[in-house]
Order: sequence, then structure tokens, then C-alpha cells
Amino acid sequence: EIQPDAMTFTALIQSFRKHGDVARVEKYWQLMQEKYAIEPDEILFTEMLCVYGNRGQKSKAMKIWHEYLHQVTHAKRLRYHAYALGAYLNVFSRTGDEQGMEYV
Repeated sequence: EIQPDAMTFTALIQSFRKHGDVARVEKYWQLMQEKYAIEPDEILFTEMLCVYGNRGQKSKAMKIWHEYLHQVTHAKRLRYHAYALGAYLNVFSRTGDEQGMEYV
């Protein structure tokens, strides 16, 4: 049996993001971590930020951002990634929240 990896889930999440299928994106995000014990990398976090940014779901994007920051600053498992920051800023841009953009 072939086991999925982070790239497999990146492709799935990208595909469903492009079709606006947030429910499936969230399903695979959860499955990836719970069933396969795959921790998201910078690219997967960026994809999730894009999903929520495209939908203007600021609270969900903020939750993902804080998970990402935890991995960067506390767990020291990931590094800051410019694309992740850009995706996060896009959330505030799409919702018209200029204060949120300045806060980041």
C-alpha cells in the first residue's frame, strides 16, 4: 500500500482550494494529521491560509496562522516563509481589514 505524504496532501488541498471546496480541504487537513500523522509544512500552512483568505474566513485563517507561528517560534520545526506571510496578509486585504494588515 502506498502511503501519502505531505506532497500528496498539498496536491489534494490545492485542487479542492481551486474549486472552492472548503469542506473537503478541511477534511483532508484533519485526515493528514490524525490518520497519517503528517505534520503540515510551510507549503501546507500557506495553502490553508489561501483557502481561508479566498473565502474571507478571517477567524479560521488566524487559527492556522497561530498554529504556524507556534511551529516556527516554539517547536522550531518550521521557518518563516514569505509566501505564508503573503497569504495571511491577503486574508485581511480581502476582508478590508487594514488594521489587521498593519498589526501583522
